Amino acid sequence: MNAVLLDERDNVAVATHPILPGERIAYARPGGEGSLTAREDIPIYRKFAVRPIYQGENVLEYGEKIGVAAADVSPGFLVRIDKEPAAAR
Repeated sequence: MNAVLLDERDNVAVATHPILPGERIAYARPGGEGSLTAREDIPIYRKFAVRPIYQGENVLEYGEKIGVAAADVSPGFLVRIDKEPAAAR
């Protein structure tokens, strides 16, 4: 495991180790595991999309809104949270 999804409602997980593009991401999630392929460098403790996040959609961590996607983000891409609003890729 190199990441964790904190709440089943979340659309982002957190890397627990640095992850390289093309690397398999295996993440712990409530009740099991998930996996996907990293699409870019994901530094340790940074957030990445585990499912598509569309422009204007809430970015969720701990089941709570932490921002709003400024652009579409595909699974495996880093999610960048700016102060206002949340910027994502």
